[in-house]
Amino acid sequence: MTGHACEVEGGNHLGQAVRYVATARYPWHAPVWLCTRHGAYLPIAAVRAHVTGETVARAITVFT
Repeated sequence: MTGHACEVEGGNHLGQAVRYVATARYPWHAPVWLCTRHGAYLPIAAVRAHVTGETVARAITVFT
């Protein structure tokens, strides 16, 4: 999984990007590459993305 970057705009990335995939708890979002810092926002960002129709990465950008 090397060579991937966090999909969240801007800086403040921490650690290697990891691919987060849809789960039974958050089935409505597409797989996304997130660093450790931004991955922590995934639960609330997935809800926002579902309501607003934006991507999870964009929702995390709004929160951070």
